[in-house]
Amino acid sequence: MKHFFAICMAVITFAACNTSVNQELQKQKEWNNEYFAAAEQAESSPQIVNDLFLGFRFGMTPNEVNQHIKKLRKEEKIHIDQSGHYYYLFHTDLGDAKMTFSPDYYHDSLYRMKYNFENGQVLSGRVIVYKAMELFDKANADYKSYIVQLEGLEDFDPDYYQIKHNLIVHFDLVGVCMSYDNAPVIKQIKMDKKRLQDKTLSDF
Repeated sequence: MKHFFAICMAVITFAACNTSVNQELQKQKEWNNEYFAAAEQAESSPQIVNDLFLGFRFGMTPNEVNQHIKKLRKEEKIHIDQSGHYYYLFHTDLGDAKMTFSPDYYHDSLYRMKYNFENGQVLSGRVIVYKAMELFDKANADYKSYIVQLEGLEDFDPDYYQIKHNLIVHFDLVGVCMSYDNAPVIKQIKMDKKRLQDKTLSDF
């Protein structure tokens, strides 16, 4: 009888745990869908938000970005390492981290700026990104937050996003960076790639 009772309790416990896991997966699926809907809306949004971290702006030409970097250097907001690369010192209450810039252009117009963090002796990359999220939240209360964890990738870190109008800010724990994306331009680039792919498909 005791053995039977133990088996029943194990089945009940397993069923309860399984139900809890299923509820968590369902909730995460809802969160994912909320993000995808918000991202699609951002892609169709007027380009209202153009100001980025450190004063960069969507629409800058490569020359304008270079001139702005020189301006930041003159203001001593950024520095140059021994290899001649520009970097920003990202200060947190846990320590500092070096941050570099990776601009992307569409028809010579800035549509994405990626800010890459370097693993420091004190702070790991994941901690730096978490601190960047924390500071962003304090400085930007009018953005909406999203957490995306795709099905089948539960063993990996989720992606964190902040969205306002046309701007999507992505905090990437794996890539150890944050990127500011102009969603309508991202949509146009996707359409261009699909058009080229369809052209190749028609050549078969």
